[in-house]
Amino acid sequence: MEARFGIGRTWLFAAVLYVGSFALLEGVLWLAGVPTQLEREDPFRGFSGLVTVFERQGDVHRTRPANTVHTFNDQSFLAEKPGNGLRIFTLGGSSAFGFPWGAEAAFTRLVGDTLAAAHPERHIEAVNASGTSYAMHRLNLGNALFNLVRLDEAVSAYESAHRLWPDDAVNHNAWGRALQRQGRLDAAVARFQEAVRLDPGYAEAHRHWGAVLADLGRRDEAVAHYREALRLAPGDAEAKRLLEAAGGSS
Repeated sequence: MEARFGIGRTWLFAAVLYVGSFALLEGVLWLAGVPTQLEREDPFRGFSGLVTVFERQGDVHRTRPANTVHTFNDQSFLAEKPGNGLRIFTLGGSSAFGFPWGAEAAFTRLVGDTLAAAHPERHIEAVNASGTSYAMHRLNLGNALFNLVRLDEAVSAYESAHRLWPDDAVNHNAWGRALQRQGRLDAAVARFQEAVRLDPGYAEAHRHWGAVLADLGRRDEAVAHYREALRLAPGDAEAKRLLEAAGGSS
């Protein structure tokens, strides 16, 4: 009996020591001012009953800072709706969100401005509560990793986005750029080709496609894509520079 109690006390002491060490570490990090994960980024992307998209900040509700990193626009509305108030919430995906330009160019803003002009006696609040998709997160992550020249990780992120979003020309274009930087030129050509197939008017993809073809020594084909990029986007200075460098003329 005494031996069993001794073993029990040992296990209890070990459990207290284990939990206490983590509590001590949390306390040290808190005192050092290290932000929690939820303060930096919402792991549930706002789609959880545990974490709200909006939080009370004085007289308004505002998008939680952790949600404005990639998922939701920074929006606010009065905590107490006025008597003459008209409040609209828009839900949707990346297009309703306003990607890639943001809430200022989104449908919600246009509706809010139009209603405010037509009904000046009302307090109009048009709140863009649309969120970007998980695939968009992978694309944004890939772009960030590409800018950090972490190319293997960037390619992996683009591949993840492709599995969720196979028909997105923007992802194919970004993926192709990363493959080009890795020196995987034939694979990059396939990505740009797919981007243009999905969006024939995608001038940037034509420009990148031409650059890869130039790297492969296929000058005439490269020139053709530079010219197409300039036809679609006459102000594309980079396409013009590449065309001139290839010995072509716009």
